[in-house]
Amino acid sequence: MPIPCSRKAVHRSSGSARKRPLSVRSDWELSMGRAYLAAGEKEKAGSAFRNLYFNLPNSSEADVGGTELRKLGISGSPSERRSRADLLSKAKHYGEAAHEYRDLSEEVSPSDRPNVQLALAGALEKSGSSHDARNLLTSMDRRRATPKPSASTC
Repeated sequence: MPIPCSRKAVHRSSGSARKRPLSVRSDWELSMGRAYLAAGEKEKAGSAFRNLYFNLPNSSEADVGGTELRKLGISGSPSERRSRADLLSKAKHYGEAAHEYRDLSEEVSPSDRPNVQLALAGALEKSGSSHDARNLLTSMDRRRATPKPSASTC
């Protein structure tokens, strides 16, 4: 049965089997995560904490959600972590965003690294660390300009 258009926006688009509405209430997500954890449902608890930490990073409960995720041994995917960093940056939490981008730049694929590093440089600049941003951009430019060894040399 198709979901009416007015309700589609409220459901998760992640394709998960869970069909409850996407919460914009961080206190509710934290309470649900704790309740699931108390009931021994670690997967559902992890889902609630994951939503809180990665999708609502500006909430006062987000750090608690992150702590709970670490206790459960759950880390976010690179796309979740990038989304968190982007949301922090949009909310003008540039220092926190820079920290997230820096950690992420170490773990993304080489093809994604320049985009993450550019976002990191932007966050550093806006957080008042223009010297660090300039150094990062300069090092990126040097790496790009360094000739790669030819594989056909014999």
